[in-house]
Amino acid sequence: MSACSHRLQEKINRLIRVNQLKAVKQENKIRDRGSKRWWSLVNKITGRGNSVVPLRHIIDPKVMNEHFQTINTDPDYVTPQPLHIPDGTRVPELSFHTVCKLFLKQKRTTSGPDELPYWFRNTYAYDIAPGITTIFNTSIKLGIVPDEWKLANLLPIPKEFPCIESNQLRPISLTNIIVRLFERAIYKTELSPVMEKVIHEDQFAYKKGHSSTMALIKA
Repeated sequence: MSACSHRLQEKINRLIRVNQLKAVKQENKIRDRGSKRWWSLVNKITGRGNSVVPLRHIIDPKVMNEHFQTINTDPDYVTPQPLHIPDGTRVPELSFHTVCKLFLKQKRTTSGPDELPYWFRNTYAYDIAPGITTIFNTSIKLGIVPDEWKLANLLPIPKEFPCIESNQLRPISLTNIIVRLFERAIYKTELSPVMEKVIHEDQFAYKKGHSSTMALIKA
């Protein structure tokens, strides 16, 4: 690209940004907007969402399933045997307080294959926390995760547009909420104190109080 073309491209990009900002300010002056209306404005400016077509109308769900089975199946996989835990080894144990606190602070999230809504554990935290705590600790002691907890709903998310083939989809695994809480409990009680000491200051993932926005600002 020549210097003249490069300057022209920069000028065009600058004009686009200025006009987008003007459109946002103008819309804001007309009336106050909630998050839903703001996203509607963003989609309008960027040209997204003008003609939403369900993905199943573009790619046959059976074709998507076969594609994901192909890339996620290992014919040589062998289930590992549980490791023997020598006598005297410290085995982590979660307390009722830790599990109950997780349930009470459960935020709105999509359920997994068990279809139990996010509010269920929050509403009945004190009733089910004792039993779930026992299951968690038994799983840790035996080194075995229940097969039902390994199930996941696979969500196909387009990586690019237009999306017309299965290899353009990113598979997002949506596990049961109970497994996510189990992982969080283990991380907070066992891994977090160690990880926070060894993670480099330039890494922003898996660090409390850090975000991708902070990483971009530093970059």
